[in-house]
Order: sequence, then C-alpha cells, then structure tokens
Amino acid sequence: MARLVYDRRGQVTEMIRKRVERRLASSAREVLSGAIDTVPVRTGRLLRSSRLVRPSRLVRIVAFVIHYAGFVEFGTRRSRAKPYLMPSFWRVRAAFVTSIQDAVRVP
Repeated sequence: MARLVYDRRGQVTEMIRKRVERRLASSAREVLSGAIDTVPVRTGRLLRSSRLVRPSRLVRIVAFVIHYAGFVEFGTRRSRAKPYLMPSFWRVRAAFVTSIQDAVRVP
C-alpha cells in the first residue's frame, strides 16, 4: 500500500475528486442512455424531455421533465406502470459502486 506524504494531501484529494467526477458523469450518461432506449414512445414528447443536469461537481440528476413522466414510470389507477428510468438506474448501480470504490483507492 502506498504511503501518502503530508505535502501531497491536497494533490491526492484533487486527483480522487477528478476520478470520481469522471466516473459519476459516465454512469449518469449510461443511466440516461438506458432510459432513452427503453422509454415508451407514443408522441415522442416524453423522450424529448430527457435531461442530464449537473447542479454541482459531484451531483448529476437524470430526469424526464414533462409533467406526466412519473405517471408513465409508476402507473396510475387507470394505466399500468411502464418503468424506464429506475430499471436503467438499477442496471448501472453495481458497476457504479465498484467504479467509485476503485476511484477512491490511492495508488
């Protein structure tokens, strides 16, 4: 295991932050891509409402911003659920966790 020198602490944390940021962005794009591939298309409005937002360095939000997106994802009393976003998230989750664990390991 590598030993860290006190003077390099700032460099090491910056290096880890950059790695995590890259892997977070990659995973968010993968979630969005998977959701876009499986979103039910009738008029295309739901598909076109997809967004990947970066409110801060280490936060990514994958969303479908049209008002009825939740009704399609989770269903209503009158229509069955047609999940597209959560299945994509669950497919990427395990690889994302492993990727972040690898990113925070110091060489």
